[in-house]
Amino acid sequence: MIKLALAAAATTVLLTLPALAMDSMECSEDGMMKSQKMMTKMEDGEKKTMAMKEMDMAKEAMTKQDMEACKMHMEEAMKAMGEHS
Repeated sequence: MIKLALAAAATTVLLTLPALAMDSMECSEDGMMKSQKMMTKMEDGEKKTMAMKEMDMAKEAMTKQDMEACKMHMEEAMKAMGEHS
């Protein structure tokens, strides 16, 4: 019985960690750097321009410690890059 409870708890933790990691990574220096690298690989055009504008707004929001706005702009940048639907 205890083994079953421990297995269930471990499974819950393992399933939750990727979501938490992604959430915390989105509006961080590391997340910004990864997104920037992806944008440099994009062909010039409307999508790249939009992604860059969204990243600039995300950076500005991050400096103001407005993590909700930062996350929203990061998500919009990812959409422009074709990373999220």
